Amino acid sequence: AQRRAEQILSQARADAEATRRDADDYVISTLMSLQTELERLLNQVRNGIRTLEEDRLRTSPPPGGEGG
Repeated sequence: AQRRAEQILSQARADAEATRRDADDYVISTLMSLQTELERLLNQVRNGIRTLEEDRLRTSPPPGGEGG
């Protein structure tokens, strides 16, 4: 009976470890996908800011250029 209990406990520990590994793999995969999406969004934000700044530089008069 003692040996059977130890086998059951050992199997339970192995199953728990496998479940933990699977959960970690899932979390890593999810976080990597999130990182990729955030990098894509950050690129869009940077491009938008750069475009607006370039437009502003093209359309605004030079400093001290008006009515000088």
